[in-house]
Amino acid sequence: MRNTSVVALLVVTAVLHFARDVLIPLALAILLSFLLAPAVRRLERRKLGRVASTLFAQRASTSSQPGSPRRPTSCASSPFP
Repeated sequence: MRNTSVVALLVVTAVLHFARDVLIPLALAILLSFLLAPAVRRLERRKLGRVASTLFAQRASTSSQPGSPRRPTSCASSPFP
């Protein structure tokens, strides 16, 4: 009984380790959807529509984060080639 528990724990740990590239963004997306749901519902009550409400709430949440990436005003001012 104990050996199967240890093997199961090792298998689950290995699967989670190798699937982290998929699971971490998925978990963050689910968290973000729960956080934005009240704002989307309020915007839908104002007759904005589901897609427009979702896009507006997502844009508002990401633009208000400190350190969020901004588009350069022109290609000449961009530090990237």
